[in-house]
Amino acid sequence: MESVTIQRYNIYSGLSVKYGSVELCFDPAKICKQDLYNINPDFIFISHESMDHLDPFQVYVLQKKKNCDVFCSIAAAADLVQFFPNDTDFKEHIHALIPGSYVTTEKFVIEAEKSIHCDYMMPIVIKITDRSTKISILHCFDSFLSGNIVELSKNTDIAIVPLGIAKGISGTECLSFIDSLHSRYFVTNHFKSRKELNDFRTITDNHDKCFYVDWNEKCCINVEGVGVVDTEKAEFNENKSEINVAEIISNFSDFKYIVLNDETFLKKIFEAYKDSEYKTKIKLIFLYTLIALVDASVIDEQVIDLMKSDFLTVEIPDENNCLHAVILFFLGIYAQQSSKSCSVDFGEKLKSANEHVIYWFTEYLGRSITSSKENNDSVNKLIEIISNSDFYNSVVIRRRIFWELHRVMKTFPMLAKKFMKTFEDGLVDQNPDVRLLAVLCFSLADKTMVLDDNQLEKILLLLSDEEEDVRENTVKIARDLKNRTFVMKGKDKICFLLNDHDCHVKNEAELTVKALTQ
Repeated sequence: MESVTIQRYNIYSGLSVKYGSVELCFDPAKICKQDLYNINPDFIFISHESMDHLDPFQVYVLQKKKNCDVFCSIAAAADLVQFFPNDTDFKEHIHALIPGSYVTTEKFVIEAEKSIHCDYMMPIVIKITDRSTKISILHCFDSFLSGNIVELSKNTDIAIVPLGIAKGISGTECLSFIDSLHSRYFVTNHFKSRKELNDFRTITDNHDKCFYVDWNEKCCINVEGVGVVDTEKAEFNENKSEINVAEIISNFSDFKYIVLNDETFLKKIFEAYKDSEYKTKIKLIFLYTLIALVDASVIDEQVIDLMKSDFLTVEIPDENNCLHAVILFFLGIYAQQSSKSCSVDFGEKLKSANEHVIYWFTEYLGRSITSSKENNDSVNKLIEIISNSDFYNSVVIRRRIFWELHRVMKTFPMLAKKFMKTFEDGLVDQNPDVRLLAVLCFSLADKTMVLDDNQLEKILLLLSDEEEDVRENTVKIARDLKNRTFVMKGKDKICFLLNDHDCHVKNEAELTVKALTQ
């Protein structure tokens, strides 16, 4: 028997797992400074690119402690590489996973399956099995239940299951996780309040199997180690007639020197893309994404042209992460990495596109804008998206619009004047993610222009927002706004947050009060 300690660090999926001499960290984001100091991971795992699950700076701090490997979704890998483009050693330790990935390291076997969660780019759930102790842990993050996740749960000691927030996994739905998965024990995860947790306790009779862990708590579970692993590590052979795309992506750090330096192999990938069916093309585009993050110059223009042709000719299905979405995801990253414009006339195709594709077209525009100073065409197209009520009235697309405005503002804050009315609308949006991102956009605009009293008043009103994330970020940016005199007018609201029930809001309020009184 081995004792496994699981400790939560936020109301999302951020937690650590410790047993023996091993420490694992999942979804580092919104971790308090002292907790960040105490975590010393041997491996880091990240489910998707949402700011509640991925903070590149916290990942960087934790990774550097032991120079550990980071396993994450394809989009999280892109964000990490682009946040720290000059740290070659850090980038060497970033490993992208896609659904179906199976990676064997000296210590672990790591498996990934698709997370059923929003419009993020191939979010994943992750299973980790220790090769020596056979301890096996499945982290479901904030996914809905699926048959693939049920299958992945076989021979696992512990499953970390979602309860609440995100898409709203109710207590009843959480019970369906517990009833469906094959794991021996279950740990609650991804909920915002003690009440939510206590309500769940009242409807489950699995108290011997369930551990109800709040954001500031930990639990210890004695496990047998029931994992089953295939200890054979696949050897890469560039002379194979067929390309195992999932194998190359999952072990890209081993393969990239061959991929990048062997023109014959690059041609083989191109020929494979031309002849592949729909799902394999998606995997190959992910492979091209990883290549672009290392050296976009080796990607031939024929590849780009073929992807553009596929976008325009293949029928758009009504599903997340379809071929068209993945092409747009790649083209945006390629534009950033190569500083080349990938402009193409998507006009007629977009008129019949569903909101999932418009979502990724918006991201493509945001990435394209940040790729070059000569970005007027992409800026104008983003303004067109914002001005189209059919698009803007979709909560899904509107959230992406503000994500991209935030991305653009971080690179070109001088563009704030073009979007100021949109930022103001965002402060009173019904969607809390939009309000949060609007606040962040204003904090960046404040660096290059003078915000007027009306704008500042609207920002400080969000100190009383019903959503914890909005209050947290509003009180955080309040301490850095240039107009300190106006911020002091809202000091009572800031001080009120010193007693907030959310630990993250309270922590930021303490830092802001300290800054204002110095």
